[in-house]
Amino acid sequence: MAKKRKKAAKKKVAKKKVLRKKSTSDIAPELSIQNKTLGVPRGLIAKEIVLAGTYFNVAYVHYTQREFILDFVSSVAGTDVLVCRSITSPQHIKALYKVLGGQIEKYEEANGEIKGASKTT
Repeated sequence: MAKKRKKAAKKKVAKKKVLRKKSTSDIAPELSIQNKTLGVPRGLIAKEIVLAGTYFNVAYVHYTQREFILDFVSSVAGTDVLVCRSITSPQHIKALYKVLGGQIEKYEEANGEIKGASKTT
């Protein structure tokens, strides 16, 4: 009986070694270098097209009881193009709200008040 337990334990250890979490540099070394230079958190994988960013100048916020939907739109010369839609929980949107507020305060301390920002409902 003891031998069976030891064999089972060895198999578990072997599986853990195989299932180890791959790092960014294991999967895509070129992304690892870009992520370091652009301040992407360690261990986060980001594709080059995502790192380039997407411009938007209009945002729509919709919500249900269980989620918030953020639509980011590029509006140029009368043409509106949805460039990104993000869906998240109320808890995450509130955390994002707090983080953005703190970052805006830091920005304004360093660069002065942001003027011309309109508040919409």
